[in-house]
Parts: sequence; structure tokens; C-alpha cells
Amino acid sequence: MQALLNDIEGISTLTRFGRVARIEGLAVEVTGAQGAVSLGG
Repeated sequence: MQALLNDIEGISTLTRFGRVARIEGLAVEVTGAQGAVSLGG
């Protein structure tokens, strides 16, 4: 179990941020997240 915890701690984290500009039905428009999400993502 300790080996698994050590492996998990070794995984690098990734932080992405953007801003939800609009929500219309099931569609969400996001700004400021270039390269983080793609069309349909």
C-alpha cells in the first residue's frame, strides 16, 4: 500500500483555468482556457 501511495504522490499535477462566459441549455461557453479544452470537450 505504501508503494502505491508513493507512486500517487509522484504524479505531477496540472492546473488549468478559464472562465464560464455563458450557459445555455446543455452548452457551456468558456473563455480563457486556450489549449485546455477542444471543441466538444
